[in-house]
Amino acid sequence: MRKKIIVIVAIIGIISLSSSFAESKKNDNPVHSPSELVKSALKSFALAPEGAAKETKTDISGHVSVFQRFLLTDESDLPLNVSGLSGGRAAEFSTVGSSAGAGFGLKGFLGDNSLFNLSGKSYHKDEQAYYAGLDIGRIVRTEFQSSRFIHRLDHDPLTNVDPDPEAQHEFPFVDSNPDDVYSTTRTEIINKTDLVIPSIPNLKIKSQVRYVHENGSQQARTFEMCTVCHIEAQTQAIDQRTRDFIIGAEFKTKGVALSYSHLGRSFENKANPLYHEYTNPYGSFPFEGTQEFAHIPDSEKNADTLKAKVDAVKNASLFGSYTIAKVKNKNNNGEADIKNFLSRFRALLGKGFNLTLRYGNNKYENNLDPDYAFDTSTLVANHLSTDGYAIGADASYRIPKQKIHLRAGLDYNSLKRNFSWASEVEEEEKDLMDKYLEEMKTTTYRVGVTFYPSPKIKGFLRYKGKSIENPLGVPHSAEENPVDPTTERFMTSLYTDIHLVSAGVSVIPANRFALTANYFYNSGKNDQIDSSQKRHNIVFSLWYALTNKVSITAAYTYLNEKIVNSLIYGTQYEYQGQRIAREDKDVPYNKNVNVFLVALDYRLSDNFSIFGDFSMTIGKSDWVSTGIEGIEEDTSGLADLSDQDIAHYRISAGADYFLMKNVSVFGKWKYEDYKDKAFVIHATGGYEDSGHYHILYFGFGYRF
Repeated sequence: MRKKIIVIVAIIGIISLSSSFAESKKNDNPVHSPSELVKSALKSFALAPEGAAKETKTDISGHVSVFQRFLLTDESDLPLNVSGLSGGRAAEFSTVGSSAGAGFGLKGFLGDNSLFNLSGKSYHKDEQAYYAGLDIGRIVRTEFQSSRFIHRLDHDPLTNVDPDPEAQHEFPFVDSNPDDVYSTTRTEIINKTDLVIPSIPNLKIKSQVRYVHENGSQQARTFEMCTVCHIEAQTQAIDQRTRDFIIGAEFKTKGVALSYSHLGRSFENKANPLYHEYTNPYGSFPFEGTQEFAHIPDSEKNADTLKAKVDAVKNASLFGSYTIAKVKNKNNNGEADIKNFLSRFRALLGKGFNLTLRYGNNKYENNLDPDYAFDTSTLVANHLSTDGYAIGADASYRIPKQKIHLRAGLDYNSLKRNFSWASEVEEEEKDLMDKYLEEMKTTTYRVGVTFYPSPKIKGFLRYKGKSIENPLGVPHSAEENPVDPTTERFMTSLYTDIHLVSAGVSVIPANRFALTANYFYNSGKNDQIDSSQKRHNIVFSLWYALTNKVSITAAYTYLNEKIVNSLIYGTQYEYQGQRIAREDKDVPYNKNVNVFLVALDYRLSDNFSIFGDFSMTIGKSDWVSTGIEGIEEDTSGLADLSDQDIAHYRISAGADYFLMKNVSVFGKWKYEDYKDKAFVIHATGGYEDSGHYHILYFGFGYRF
């Protein structure tokens, strides 16, 4: 890609010199400024009527920068084998290492109705982004975006259950690749183009092409017998390609807007699948023998969407959308049909009073043959076929002459599963399933108020509640209540009674000062499985300009979360007269995170500025276990293996200086340090995610 950029720049340079030379020969007035050379070349691309006597107007500006990045830390000290708390871990989405880079930007007008915008930056072959936009006379508008970045992934050491034979859990966790470092490189290319036919100005043709490629490796896990024991992890290669093509049209006229689009998507997975030898067809996993796992199959999707919006009467509008889609699994020829309908009616019923009514229906039909899909006579249902609908209403009222805005809303959702059973499943088992796995009903209600007593003060207070009845799950045995906590393993929603409260205020007492404070509270519980959660989140931000040349930005975030749950080690059922499950009751999980940020921007003069920032993230999570029920030995320390104590520090400083009007030099230094103080090193491999690094940037830029 870098070679292509150099070639493009060289071509523009040659055109610029040729154009400049020809102009100087003709007018005997040579162009000496490099910026004028570029502008002269770009003028040749401007759209102008043939033979027009008036010169086409152009207004072009741009910049170019080159720099060198130096890594001042040994690679062995880098925190790349990350695992655990993801809030603020170092180098998760960026490359680290010494490399040369470049950036550029170019934008301007070509005539009265045409414009363009080009920009890009490259730090490394795996960290770069580009953009190009072009508007030709308001007839053709096209945008191109390309990005590439690296994403470092977790490596779970599986140390939350100790595999020591003398430990209290007899089922070891196995990490087959303990020293592997996981990451993927994601490349995305998008082009959006709109075409307006001059003779039909109300009609717009729209298209979009998207390509995504993910390449690398990740940790894949599978289990046997139950979801918390007999776990095996292997390294899985990633080589996935997604291709999207969208074509459609949009027609607008007075009071009516219609649009149609067709989506064609293909997904291709070229990585080799992983296999595991399953030896115990009990519990939540009914298979035995060698089976493939953690492999996403090749698939294709086609969807057609029709939308319409009509201004029915004065101050009222009606919107509707209908989508028909088909998804096909190329590995087993399974197909799914999707039908989705959405509608919305919005009206202004009085001064300041708005009402919105909504209705939606979604049907997902899975056409996969259960006998072919599962190849087993074990009680298994096809859970992918669903039929649901949603109704809702929103109202808002702005109190006349009062700076208060009130809002309220209510939503009701219903979701049913349509089972298709393996042929050998008994009728009484089907009846039992229908009895216990009923329709899932979700009710959501919300109220809020926004107030702004003066231009310098603005605040809000909101509440949202959600209640879920009969959450969907996967049954284990038809001989017992399928929704019993000991047999219901995968519930759609862990919490069935949820409450959220948020409040905030923004104050701008002076032109040089701004303060924002927000508070968020989230609570949830599920009495069916004796689980509860509470979370408090506080955020402060401050901006203060000491002078016209010096400004400070500061922010602080506090998060506290507590979860009380019962951990089940093994599946709670009888097998050959032996009770397998081990239960650790009411295990509280506590998490505290503090994040502090301060940034300084100091402009010493019009040509010289310095800047810097410092951030600190301190996060700690711990389990306080009471021990496994029915075990004589002290097992209270078992959950401690999942404790974390994270500290992440980041500091950077830089300067920008203009040597002359159009030429600048810049430099920046960044340091990051990441430590997990509570991290447990597994006896079978050296897991270490703590580390630090120093990076130095230096370069120069030219603008015109």
